[in-house]
Amino acid sequence: MLGGITAKSLKPLEARKQMDPQLAEIKKYVANQGGTVLVMERVRAVRGTQNDTRNVKMDKLPFVLIQRLEAEFPIGVDIDDALERLLQLGLDRYGRNFHLNSGDISPRIVVRYRFSNPMAMVKKIHEQCKIQALQQWCERNVPEVERWDCDRALKKISHRFVTKRLVLKSGVVLGDRGQKSWIQINHPWNEGKLNAIELMGDIPLRLNGTITMKKSEARN
Repeated sequence: MLGGITAKSLKPLEARKQMDPQLAEIKKYVANQGGTVLVMERVRAVRGTQNDTRNVKMDKLPFVLIQRLEAEFPIGVDIDDALERLLQLGLDRYGRNFHLNSGDISPRIVVRYRFSNPMAMVKKIHEQCKIQALQQWCERNVPEVERWDCDRALKKISHRFVTKRLVLKSGVVLGDRGQKSWIQINHPWNEGKLNAIELMGDIPLRLNGTITMKKSEARN
């Protein structure tokens, strides 16, 4: 869940005194739900005011303090309930990229879904693809009565097969700007790209792919 909280005041220290307890309450709530809060930039901005600050309206206070944050929850948490509670606790900036001007009312995606351990996921898929590829080789090249022996023999030496190419591709998913998109993952795995995979909704991600392998040279 991506967003931020805002404090407005006449003086910088007043804004910080407003924000720190608010941020502490958010951290406490998220921790109680089994989640974590990633505290990011704290942005300070000042806007021009009339010379007589005693007459400044509450929505035009000169000093603006914005704290960006990301709240991460376990998949079992009711995300709508969590979002409502964070709004009650002061979440008033939404999405990954927001403007300093709080008057921006364009819709922003505030909830995104990630995989807790994408590297383990793709490694498991890789192993499954290797086994299936070897089984298919037996089906195509060995008489049916000998396939069980073929499968067993190739599984024993599966570690001897080196992956030359593996491409995994999802079906159509929604991109962060509402466009149709696809997720593609290539072997060898790039951990940074894996950790950046995000879904806009809590849907199963189905991956299809092709694998090309070669048998490594035997060593003495």
